[in-house]
Amino acid sequence: MDRFTRIFSAMLPASRQRDLDCIRRNKQTGTLHTLTLKSGPVELYCHLVDDPCASLIFELHGGGMVLGHGLQNDAFCEALSLKANVHVVSVDYLEAPEHPYPAALDQLIELLRAVQEGRLQGLTPRKLLLLGFSGGATIATAAALRCNVRGEGPHIDGLLLHYPFLDASIDPADKPGTASNALPVEVARAFNQLYADETLSGDPCVSPLLAEDELLRALPFTALFLAENDFLCDEGKRFAQRLMELHVPVLTHLFPDVCHGYVEDCFDEALYLGRGGIPQGPGFEAMRRYGPQALEETARAAAMVCGA
Repeated sequence: MDRFTRIFSAMLPASRQRDLDCIRRNKQTGTLHTLTLKSGPVELYCHLVDDPCASLIFELHGGGMVLGHGLQNDAFCEALSLKANVHVVSVDYLEAPEHPYPAALDQLIELLRAVQEGRLQGLTPRKLLLLGFSGGATIATAAALRCNVRGEGPHIDGLLLHYPFLDASIDPADKPGTASNALPVEVARAFNQLYADETLSGDPCVSPLLAEDELLRALPFTALFLAENDFLCDEGKRFAQRLMELHVPVLTHLFPDVCHGYVEDCFDEALYLGRGGIPQGPGFEAMRRYGPQALEETARAAAMVCGA
């Protein structure tokens, strides 16, 4: 662990509290439900429709697996639930370094099994989808691999992945587009080091892009929402190409002029500004323009899976 990561780690409690203070300035629409699992209680923020059999989307926020909160994308989740007529439940999952890999992934698998057992508000969803942003997309993809390949949980019917982190084997500084990215290289590297040991970078649940063909073939319909000015854009494109070659149904949207995290920033400007975002210029305007479009395309992709 390098010096920057040690300092960054020491600052995490204050950073998390700052983020939560910003998030709570917004009107909360999700209903808090705490479910007790073997791994401990997990807080869920639920956006439910009337039909208990409606499809269910679990949302996993971004933040490099070390930052963020289950309320972070509350407005996005509420809008998605209404547009797609599905249940959307945001998970306040376990974060590193206190809970390094595979803690959050194990927790999600346990949560999916709880749904299968009818332990989540009596829901009996027709389809199960996972929605992830950045590091949350990593966890979502890994969960689909473990459920659909290893049978550790119920079958996952769809993945909705926004600017996913898919390859931990390459240092962020060596990824294409790093110079134009809004996320500093040092922070991205700290995320990697705090989440999983470097020796695990080839694990398909840490770096899904590196998974063998037989594993990726088991993935469900996958929608990828990529940001042009994002250092993760290239690996997102390569992941889409691999899935297409393996005949996995895949849908890719590339949004121009936007950086990593633009969707979450668009739907929570208080958090965006609290993290030092600049409320002006072409990047800000692109965020406000394409964030709502990304929501519309996410709802359409969900409907393709759910049959709505």
